Amino acid sequence: MRHVPLIGALGTAFVFLAMAGEYGCSTSTNLPAPPNSTVIQVGGSGGVPGSATGGAPTTSPSSGGTTTAAGGTTAAGGTVAATGGAAPCTQTMCPSGCVDTTSDHDNCAVCDRACAPQQICSASTCTCPAESPNACGIRCVDFQTATKDCGGCGNDCSPKRCLAGACGCKDTDILCGSDGACFDPMTDLNNCGTCGTKCGQYDLCVQGQCILSCSSYKNSAGVPLTDCGGTCIDTTSNSSNCGGCGAACPNLSMFACVNSTCVCGVPGATHCDDICVDTTKDNRYCGSCDVACTAQHSCVDSVCICSSTATACGTGCYDITSDSAHCGGCDTACGTGFHCVASACVCNTGLSLCGSQCLNTQTDPAHCGTCTTVCGAGQSCTAGKCQCDPDMSLCSGSCYDEQTDSAHCGDCTTTCSASQSCIAGMCQCGNGALGNALTACGPDCFDAQNDALHCGGCNTKCAGNQMCQGGKCITSVIRVQSSVQADSTHISRLRATISVCNASTTASVTLTGYTLKYWYTEDGASTAQTATITYSPASPSPTISAILLDPPAFRVEATSVMTLKFGATTLAVGACTGGIQTEIYPADNTACCYDLQAGDYSYLAGTALADNQHITAYNAQGLLIWGLEPAPAPP
Repeated sequence: MRHVPLIGALGTAFVFLAMAGEYGCSTSTNLPAPPNSTVIQVGGSGGVPGSATGGAPTTSPSSGGTTTAAGGTTAAGGTVAATGGAAPCTQTMCPSGCVDTTSDHDNCAVCDRACAPQQICSASTCTCPAESPNACGIRCVDFQTATKDCGGCGNDCSPKRCLAGACGCKDTDILCGSDGACFDPMTDLNNCGTCGTKCGQYDLCVQGQCILSCSSYKNSAGVPLTDCGGTCIDTTSNSSNCGGCGAACPNLSMFACVNSTCVCGVPGATHCDDICVDTTKDNRYCGSCDVACTAQHSCVDSVCICSSTATACGTGCYDITSDSAHCGGCDTACGTGFHCVASACVCNTGLSLCGSQCLNTQTDPAHCGTCTTVCGAGQSCTAGKCQCDPDMSLCSGSCYDEQTDSAHCGDCTTTCSASQSCIAGMCQCGNGALGNALTACGPDCFDAQNDALHCGGCNTKCAGNQMCQGGKCITSVIRVQSSVQADSTHISRLRATISVCNASTTASVTLTGYTLKYWYTEDGASTAQTATITYSPASPSPTISAILLDPPAFRVEATSVMTLKFGATTLAVGACTGGIQTEIYPADNTACCYDLQAGDYSYLAGTALADNQHITAYNAQGLLIWGLEPAPAPP
């Protein structure tokens, strides 16, 4: 067992004896410590918690005291042994706490002795600080610079300055007012540059000039203001400039700017589409911003439910007294022109019930004035009467514009040819598909700049391998080739292989909209013809059709024509589509048969592909660019 050194034990015993004598008590280990006191303990080295001799605590500390015998400090170097108590104050314990009375402003030298507001506590003495070293009563001033105490207490220099303890003005000051007050014109906000020149609220006076300096001014949170077009704005709270100049909150009556962010100014509201709403009951934003209740729903506790006047039909709510899709009951829909009134379908205002339809008999040409009156072609119904529109003429019960109608040009009996147009009441040649003025050749009109049958003038035909361009015949940009099956009589199906080649040596050719015509006679086969492509290397494959010509359109060696029309197809220089295999047969597949093909206009004997100028080709504008059309059949 370790022993407490003698000097430590004697010191501790001395303290106990002194305290016991002060309180008139005998030395006892059961005495409580004096109230509100601090015990200074002395101990030897190596002590342990407990009594002076290192024993265990025998008593508990009384309220407000510090135990000595039990749980105290023993030998020097020991620690406080009180159960859970705070570390002892090593300075001076005052009501406000443990303080250093040599420097504490409110407890200078002794507890609760406070220095004057401008004084400091230094070496337990209240004195003035170095920057204001002179005392005037309880005030601390600097006699060298204090305007009210210049050179001594109470010596007021106003409106002058205190310069080195004497009243006066700086050489750079200006004197303003009758009292000769001096100001620095380089920095004074109220006399900037000259007397009486006041700078604005957020200006600085710099070198005698008022300069807007928003960033020099701060809001209550210490955030600098922002220059927004010459106005200093607190963008952390300004709703018109929230977070930055011009960044206005969407609805100033609803939103507030808080910490540079637009937030709803109404507690509990939600920001939806630039407005603040209560999503618990707002039909437009029910429960969230992207849920809207229909007209027959109400938002209750953030959920769309049927309103008191609505009926549930499936998953929807409808007013069956007025809903045209649910009139009188679910899924009972009113027709076009009807609407629902008091659960019944009735005609809309201005319409009349004709059979099961609601119609406007004032304007409907099929029910003009009454449900059974029908206006003629070209007529309109006006105020319930059939009549020609303005600028229209009545011809045999129908109305026509004699200024533009080719079948009634200028009057009811004049008909223009198929290639003519009725212009200002006269049959004339207009413009062609390429915008060129057409040329009259007899009763018909032709594009003499591009028509291979009238190239440069009427009836000037280009050769079969030519096309017309700029009124001149030039070599066509394409060539059309064909091959056929061996010829014989009594053929049930006509078969021809056709290819289109790019004849240009410099540029590709786009076949989009190009058409080929294969002219033939149907002989004894059915007049209803069917054409099909059995194989096509071209992509996309062209469309095909075959028709019997009307007798007035019969051609020499041709009463029928097969047509191939190309889609978006482009041929490179010198390239060909390859053989497109076609087949023609009677539509009912029973009538028979085709006679010798040698009598067909487009027939070219041979099983190898070869140029065929009896197959005609037309560009996207319908102009002949290859081949020779068969002549019209004699009457």
